[in-house]
Amino acid sequence: MIRSHLATRLALAVAVSLLFLPSPASAGLLQAFTGNTQPGNILDPMSGVVDFAVYNTAGGVAGDSFGTGVSGIDASLWAGAVGSKYLYLFETVNNGNPATYVDISQNTVRVTSALVTGEGSVAGKGFNPSPVGPLAPLGNGTAPGSPAVFGQNVAIVGFAGVVPTTVTLGGTSVQASYLGMGLLPGQSSILWGYTSNYAPFWVTTSIQDGGLSGVGVVPGVLSTPEPGTLGAALMGLALAGFGLRRRMK
Repeated sequence: MIRSHLATRLALAVAVSLLFLPSPASAGLLQAFTGNTQPGNILDPMSGVVDFAVYNTAGGVAGDSFGTGVSGIDASLWAGAVGSKYLYLFETVNNGNPATYVDISQNTVRVTSALVTGEGSVAGKGFNPSPVGPLAPLGNGTAPGSPAVFGQNVAIVGFAGVVPTTVTLGGTSVQASYLGMGLLPGQSSILWGYTSNYAPFWVTTSIQDGGLSGVGVVPGVLSTPEPGTLGAALMGLALAGFGLRRRMK
């Protein structure tokens, strides 16, 4: 009788844990976390655009660990990138009116710094196409980025964009700064971002535009347990519950 109960409990624990295991990842580009957002606030609702894409190692090859499609891109990444599971890339775009001459001084993405394996920019690389000029905005950045706007067939290409002065990891964010003249209307940055061993969640991004701050939503890394970890924890709880019940009997 005890063996029968044990087999039932084990089967239930395994079934529950499988529900929380990650689904098979797509090769390279994670389509669900590819798109853009247009941060904004009441005073300045269309200050710029943040393009984003997340890659994993499922489609990786020698020299292109994350399956970006760019041969030899590993050599352009930052220290700590190669050997990580996920690559988070961003591109800051100033699509404001040139007549207003409002620059973007920084672009910040929320992230739990302890989960980051490295940060930096990718020299001479950008997304194609970069949405400078007319595009279908997402409102005030209240929803996740729209792949329909940015395009599912995102490609990384050679690009003479603005190089961030610094890409800095803080306690709760990673920040690309554009000092001096800043990122001017009609300009896009080169790709910048970070690497991590943790899968993406939706987090906030902000753009500093002429002293104003606009907020949007992009993929990032939080300290939330991954689904596989949660499943293992549930299995452990189920087995512990069985052991306690058996001892009580």
